[in-house]
Amino acid sequence: ISLRVSLEMAKVTYALHMFRDSEMKGAIVRSSSISEELGGIEYLLTDKTGTLTRNEMVFRKLHLGSHCLTAASLEEVRGLLREAYRSEAAGAPLSPLAHQTRSALLAIALCHNVSPVEGGDSFQGASPDELALVSFAAATGLKLVRRDLQHVVLQRAHDDVEMVWDVLQEFPFTSETKRMGIMLRERETGQMTFLVKGADTVMAEKVARSYWLEEEVGNLAREG
Repeated sequence: ISLRVSLEMAKVTYALHMFRDSEMKGAIVRSSSISEELGGIEYLLTDKTGTLTRNEMVFRKLHLGSHCLTAASLEEVRGLLREAYRSEAAGAPLSPLAHQTRSALLAIALCHNVSPVEGGDSFQGASPDELALVSFAAATGLKLVRRDLQHVVLQRAHDDVEMVWDVLQEFPFTSETKRMGIMLRERETGQMTFLVKGADTVMAEKVARSYWLEEEVGNLAREG
């Protein structure tokens, strides 16, 4: 036990030194689990130079099969989200596009390991792609306000209502499965939901077969 504690304290010390290093201004330590391996690196090969040099990802498109929403059409996405919740509150039927948009944004806003930074509008997480997804969901009107091992809380921008989900079980991402999952129960309705996300090569085998899926994934990959 004492050895484990010493190792964890060493990792925290490494992180503090990186934060305070004047030659690495702006460096952010998002994970301490690999800090002890950095000294053993001799060669670094990568084809993602942007991720390597800036460690940033930007959300560009959300494809729903029949419709493609982009970061440039945020007002349209916000409008569809408002329509979905207002129609539900009024007991009116939801349009297929509004229903698809809300379901996709909820999945993006709930299935992750990101935490909001207290007292600010930013988020913290080990993966830049998850940060990009959660930031996009917040920009559309589903903001992550609290996240711990037991609960996930989202706030709707159009009416400031907070929605709470209890975390029943998490399935972390691994290099073997190439996917992660989370089982949630919405506190207001009691409805349980299982959300999964992962690499396209893995998820294509898990979802219902679609004539457009493979083609559109290829098109988006070519666009970068």
